[in-house]
Amino acid sequence: MSLQSSYIYVARLKIDRLLNLRNLKIIGDKRIPTQKPKIFACTHIGRYDIESAMEAIGEASWFVMGDPGETYRNVDGLLLRLHGVSWFDMEDKFDAHTVNTRQKKILNQGGNELVFPEAAWHLDPISPVGD
Repeated sequence: MSLQSSYIYVARLKIDRLLNLRNLKIIGDKRIPTQKPKIFACTHIGRYDIESAMEAIGEASWFVMGDPGETYRNVDGLLLRLHGVSWFDMEDKFDAHTVNTRQKKILNQGGNELVFPEAAWHLDPISPVGD
């Protein structure tokens, strides 16, 4: 994704959020300023977590998504393809290895990654993600 198309995409996400009266609150932004490629690791928080994370990051990044389900065939999937997405089946070790190889290639070429490493939605505002 080019830098210009990334800015357009982030602007579209912001407009969509404002029109749908959703809030965006960033908690614990622990970025370290660098010119090197970055891996953005976020916590799943519900239905609009991917869009919110992409908007909050404000930089071009490839999204890593396990078990995409219907996303291959809907509008969300199309938008993710435009943004940059690496899909994989979490139950398939070869598929996970393939996406890991792709992530390394993207990072080595100067790209950024966006991941949700805990692979679970955080729907309770008090309890931590997972056990």
